[in-house]
Amino acid sequence: MVLLATERAATEPEQQHGEGVTFLTQLAEAVEDLHLTAVHQAGATGGHAGLTDLLGDCGAALDGSEDDCVDTVDLRAQLFDVFGDIAHVRAQIEPGQIDWLVSSHAPKCATRGEATGKSGPMHRRASTLLSPTGPTAGAVTPAARWVVPVALGLIVIQLAVRSWLVARGNFYWDDLILIGRASEGSMFSWDFLMHDHDGHLMPAAFLLAGITTEIAPLNWALPAITLVIGQLFASLAVLRLLVVIAGRCRPAVLMPLAFYLFTPMTVPAYNWWAAGLNTLPLQIGMAIVAADVVQLCRGEVDRRRVIIRALVVFVVALAFFEKSVLIAPVAAATAFLWCLLADDRGVRAAVHSAWNAARGLWIGLIAITAVWAVGYATLTSATAGEHSITQTIALAWRSISKGVVPGTVGGPWFWERWIPSPPMGFPSWWLMAAGWLLVVGAIAYALWSRQRAGWVIGAVIAYVAVLQVPLLWSRTSENTALELAQTLRYLPDSALVIAIGFTLILLAPKRSRTHGVDDAQRWLRPVAIAAVFAFIASSLVSTVRFSTEWRDDPTADYLANARTSLAEAKDTPMFDHPLPLLVLLPVAYPYNQVSKVFAGLDDRPEFGRWTDKLQVLDDNGHLTPAEVTPRRTTEAGAGACDDPEITGPASIDLDGPLLDWLWTVALPYCANTDGELQIGLAGGEPVTVPVQAGLHSTYVQLGGSGTALQVRPLTPGLALHLGAARIGEVVRSP
Repeated sequence: MVLLATERAATEPEQQHGEGVTFLTQLAEAVEDLHLTAVHQAGATGGHAGLTDLLGDCGAALDGSEDDCVDTVDLRAQLFDVFGDIAHVRAQIEPGQIDWLVSSHAPKCATRGEATGKSGPMHRRASTLLSPTGPTAGAVTPAARWVVPVALGLIVIQLAVRSWLVARGNFYWDDLILIGRASEGSMFSWDFLMHDHDGHLMPAAFLLAGITTEIAPLNWALPAITLVIGQLFASLAVLRLLVVIAGRCRPAVLMPLAFYLFTPMTVPAYNWWAAGLNTLPLQIGMAIVAADVVQLCRGEVDRRRVIIRALVVFVVALAFFEKSVLIAPVAAATAFLWCLLADDRGVRAAVHSAWNAARGLWIGLIAITAVWAVGYATLTSATAGEHSITQTIALAWRSISKGVVPGTVGGPWFWERWIPSPPMGFPSWWLMAAGWLLVVGAIAYALWSRQRAGWVIGAVIAYVAVLQVPLLWSRTSENTALELAQTLRYLPDSALVIAIGFTLILLAPKRSRTHGVDDAQRWLRPVAIAAVFAFIASSLVSTVRFSTEWRDDPTADYLANARTSLAEAKDTPMFDHPLPLLVLLPVAYPYNQVSKVFAGLDDRPEFGRWTDKLQVLDDNGHLTPAEVTPRRTTEAGAGACDDPEITGPASIDLDGPLLDWLWTVALPYCANTDGELQIGLAGGEPVTVPVQAGLHSTYVQLGGSGTALQVRPLTPGLALHLGAARIGEVVRSP
């Protein structure tokens, strides 16, 4: 280690002290182990991101003061605790050497906002990296010992709430489309993975949906587990990010963590499986890459490994959701702001430091983004159709005023659902007013009390207000309602960015006029704790009410009943037909058809072009008898069962012409033997159906048009007498 080598070099002039010097070197190593945070330690061993790093990052905790220095008496006591016999220590070294050792390893006491000149700890050349421990460092304090348990406890509570949410949920809308597509063919095919899903390019999400459907089709338990696991990874990644930004486990970090964990802004996208497959990887990727870039700015990490890890995570996140392209600007802004807060030399120096610290990562992110942009523009139609800038601005404003702002106080509290749409937040005016007061007050206080806080606030506002505009623009059309923005499903990443900004502001140097109000810490801390509890309680109110509205959906009951009904009728062929309108609208065709949604089930009928028992699923998923509307009819044949008139190809006149469409024919017949009969319309493909000896009926779906029905026996010796046929559409029997 560089620091250790320097310490040993400093002791060379005193080699004449023999064992005392050797023992002093051991003490130096002990001091180093006590002083360096695990950000440094993890980097030296490869920079792995995990719970070990997280615990290591908690080498010190915020005690409420701006001064991050450590009392030398405390550090000396730790040394003596390590080596035990104080008298034995003093017997081996010169008087005063312990004081020199402690003072040379303790952090400097210069205030970060103080201009100390080039010799100060924050004044280095722009080309050099910042301190391995970041803008703050210190010894382990009692407060740090409870930060990690409390943080992990909050995550456990969040996971319990999220598990309860998905336990009450089920498949919805796009989930059924994903299942239908996964049942069509190979889940590893290019057409499946690179499908343009309403402007989304998400091969990894398709692959995960395909694997889930292959293992347990239409079983909600497995998608629910994937959502809970994804949320666990996201929460741990965000906790690591906030600790890495802060440089250690500060109690204050619990505030932005609690905001991210419980804000209703992340709930709607989580509870909807298709949306969760997009947004959870985005949150995980954003948290990991942002944390990695801060570690690179700190220095003393395995740069190659950290860069490779960040690039791999970025690619994986892009494979789940195109919005993950915003990970790159968020990481760049985080690095710049962290360097700006860690160094007094200004904006240019911060830009220079952030670029030099992670040059390889920036180049890689730019290259990957360029390649991805070409692929996205080629493979998707996100920009197709008519879009409105005016509607985009209206959607963005509504997303902020009725989503983000109430979300800062745990809103919206009140939800409404217009089935088949998802729940939409309708915060009351007083809740929005409370949110605006909190947002404006927090911004004003941050600007008044913290240096360079304006940069952080500007970056957060730019992301929340501006960077969601492209996605909202792609959703605008003449059929788009402004209530779309009130579903809040586009806000999870905004919640994460707000948490990052909150943490960065906590690091910003205090203005000189606030140094004399440290007594405020005595009442500010309990107020902050009470505010966190109030926010969590308010957020849980919104979450519970959202779950109630989300549960008010016919999809779960329909799917459960349909599975049972189809299993009971698995030996009878069935026509394909659409799902109820309240489950999936025709705009999703052909994935709104029962043959697509239920294709993965083993116990089900074969969906085909003919059946001898006409039945369909009703709106509740139960099988019910059906009949064919008489749009066109034919007359009965001239023969009889004992004198069949159809012995070869024949044309049976309709009572009127048919347009080119998919028609259903109800054909009663009397056959002299079992066999096969071919039936068709002009301009369409004929269908071969089996017939049985005796008096029966068959139902056939035919495409085509014309004025006559074409029939032809295929089995030698087969003869039929045909009754009056009906050609029309399938409807449920009254």
